[in-house]
Amino acid sequence: MAEGPAAGLTILDVVLGHPQLATWPRMHVARADLLARMAVTRSRRGPYRTALELEPPAAERRYIQRRLAADPD
Repeated sequence: MAEGPAAGLTILDVVLGHPQLATWPRMHVARADLLARMAVTRSRRGPYRTALELEPPAAERRYIQRRLAADPD
């Protein structure tokens, strides 16, 4: 994070290009977190939804659902 969330988002987007990593829900949660740090509200809902579609463990699912509920539409 030394370079800021935008730099982290750029790196994460490259990593998400890998087919196996793109199926890992935590990668999408991380993307949503970086977007949140950049105050990009609407765009971060998509990565959270993608993470839910990938069927994360129950505890992660609850965390993601709480984050979605807390975000304004």
